[in-house]
Amino acid sequence: MPAATITTSSARAFVVPDNSFAYAVKNTSDTQVFLRHNKAVATSGTDMGMPLDPGEFRLISFEKPLVSDLSILGIHAGSGSKTVAWEAFREPVKAAAGVSSTANVTLSAGDVQIGAIELKNASDDTRAAVGTGGGLSSSSNALAVGGQIGGHTKTVDVTFSLDTSAYASGDLLAETQVIAACMRLDDKQGLLTGFTLHDEDDQGIELDVVLLSANASLGTENSAVSITDANAREILGIVNVGSSDWKDLGGVRVATKLNVNVPIKPATGTDDCYVALITRGAPTHTGSGIRGRFHFLQD
Repeated sequence: MPAATITTSSARAFVVPDNSFAYAVKNTSDTQVFLRHNKAVATSGTDMGMPLDPGEFRLISFEKPLVSDLSILGIHAGSGSKTVAWEAFREPVKAAAGVSSTANVTLSAGDVQIGAIELKNASDDTRAAVGTGGGLSSSSNALAVGGQIGGHTKTVDVTFSLDTSAYASGDLLAETQVIAACMRLDDKQGLLTGFTLHDEDDQGIELDVVLLSANASLGTENSAVSITDANAREILGIVNVGSSDWKDLGGVRVATKLNVNVPIKPATGTDDCYVALITRGAPTHTGSGIRGRFHFLQD
């Protein structure tokens, strides 16, 4: 394997020629070195490259042959010059079990890094870091952290603020309020799969649950619903809870609605959505007599 020199300054160590399917590299020096593809490399920070310990060997393969030469830049934090041995392969190769090191590989913004995997946030070009525990971390929540890849479920509790005077049918029972942090990340969408309401005032009156993508007013509590056209466009869905949905448990009534499957778009720049209630009867409530438990499937 030919040798390449690594110094204490970021510089090109060797070039993998076009049409290569892979290359192998071994640190033949007594000092840890750092390598990076086509970009300036550092021993720490956002430009940190792939660390290669003394005597460590890595085989880097590509899905398709390179269409142009690939420069490998190197640096080390010791003194003097160090060497690595490398070799390019013009045929597809696979690493044998146990060949790859357990050293951390930090994927920095704006580059294609050395390693088996590159995870990239398309919106801000943030890359992930593969940690010693095998988990993923990132400086941006837009990348999966601790396995948050999606397909998660979450339940969020809401205590509705109510008027304490008697209502009439069609009145706004509870003005719009937040279902906080119901989505996995800001501006990421999901699905409301169902919810459970607890009527601690034991009224059990039919009502509508209104889901919204913004803090848009439906009017004044204990008055007929009055919503502007612009606010109505924020409505994601309306789910009816009938009087027969309430189960009488003595001093409290509970209603569960499953498989409602309302697509949820959170308020812009947040992970929140909003909810309001419209009564279809004439109940009388205490100030916090209805509580909700909302179940979400998150993208």
